[in-house]
Amino acid sequence: VATPFIGSAPGSHTLGSDGYTDLVLEYDLAEFITTLGLESMEHDEPFSVRVSGQMNKKYASAPILGQDFLAISDDESCPYDLDDDKDVDVVDIMLVAARWNTSCGDPSYNADFDFDADCDIDVIDIMMVAAQWGWLG
Repeated sequence: VATPFIGSAPGSHTLGSDGYTDLVLEYDLAEFITTLGLESMEHDEPFSVRVSGQMNKKYASAPILGQDFLAISDDESCPYDLDDDKDVDVVDIMLVAARWNTSCGDPSYNADFDFDADCDIDVIDIMMVAAQWGWLG
């Protein structure tokens, strides 16, 4: 979930996400680290990763090309595990839903539940938590 950055690498912006999942990469972390030769890399040190490939035939096999900056971390937490019980489940979704329709300045607004950082807690924030359903830490 991101917004495009137009500029030279390394670069980024402070815009929030648009709330839509653009690309999901699933991989084995140990294999990823070994394949990229990252075993000796300092943890929390950002590095650039380029991604290229083809979209599913359903989307006319459009080519994709992207770049992101990642960091290896020992922190196995998930920002959507709101009750810190090492999983994302209905309780986490309900914690966000309980703050539904609040915005910056409201007494019950809490920025920790505003995952797209747009100053309101709405269906997008709830969907972002629901999209992580089943995550286990």
